Amino acid sequence: METDAGVPAVFAGDENRIHQVLKNLLSNAVKFTEKGKVTLRVATPALWENPLPVPAMAFVVSDTGIGVSPAKQLLIFDAFQQADGSISREYGGTGLGLTISLQLARAMRGDIRMSSREGEGSVFTLYLPLVPTGATAGEAPPAFAPALPAPGTPPAAGQTGSPCYGGRAPDDAGKVLLVDDDRRNMFSLSSALAEKNMTIIEAENGREALARLGEHPDVDIVLMDIMMPEMDGYTAMREIRRDTRLAHVPIIAMTAKALKGDYEKCIAAGASDYIAKPIEVEKLVSMIRAWQRA
Repeated sequence: METDAGVPAVFAGDENRIHQVLKNLLSNAVKFTEKGKVTLRVATPALWENPLPVPAMAFVVSDTGIGVSPAKQLLIFDAFQQADGSISREYGGTGLGLTISLQLARAMRGDIRMSSREGEGSVFTLYLPLVPTGATAGEAPPAFAPALPAPGTPPAAGQTGSPCYGGRAPDDAGKVLLVDDDRRNMFSLSSALAEKNMTIIEAENGREALARLGEHPDVDIVLMDIMMPEMDGYTAMREIRRDTRLAHVPIIAMTAKALKGDYEKCIAAGASDYIAKPIEVEKLVSMIRAWQRA
C-alpha cells in the first residue's frame, strides 16, 4: 500500500461501504494477476484527474494482470459480464463484484473509473468526495449538490465508469447485520440495502455473526441465513437470544428451503420473522422497516 504526500491524515467516509468496495477491487485484481503485483495507492487527485466536481480522495487499485481490451471495457460494469469464457474458466467469475462496487460508490456520491491495457494490467480508481470541515461523512453542504452531474452524464473521454449522483443523502436508515455464506447473495443484498441508505455489517456464518454483534452492539436488525458452515442460522439465533443484551434485536431468517414447518422452526430458534429465497428486495425492506418501527 502506498500513500501520496499531501493526503489528509483524517478522511470522513462510510467505513463499511469503502471497505466493501476496496475488498471487491483488490479481490478482482489478485484473481486476474497470475504474475507481478497488485498495489493500493491513496492519493488526492489533481483537478484534471478528478471526475468529481468537488475535491476528492482517490483509492487506486492497480495490477499487472491480464488486462481488458477497449471493446470489452464497455461491458465491464454491466453486471460485470465476463470478458470471455476463457477468463471465466481460468480465473473463476467475479460475480457481481464490480456492479456492486459501482453502486456503493454512487451511494457515497463518488465514482469508479478504470483504465486497462490487454496483457499489461488494469487500474481501477475509487473517487470519493472530501468532506469539508464541519460536514459529516455522507452529508455534503447544499452548495455541493447543484454542481454534481445528473444521472446519465457520460464519463470523461477515455474513461469507463459511472456518473456520480447529486443531492443530499437521505437520513440514515439503520445498521443491518447480514449473515450469509453465499458471496453473490451477500453482494446483491448489500447493494440493495445500501441504496436504501442502510449501513451493512457482514458475516459469513453464525460464529462470525456473534463476533460482529459483539463489535457492533448498535445493530438494529439481523438478516440470518440458515444453512451455513461452522455454525448454522438456527444455532446462531439461539445463541443470540441467550444474550440478554441482544434479546430485543429483531432477526429475520432467510432460507431457500420454503418447506412446511420452516417458519415455525425459525421462530422456535429465535427468529422474529421469516423470508424465503430468492429474496424480493422490496418485501425484505418493508419487513425491516416494520420491525424497526415495532
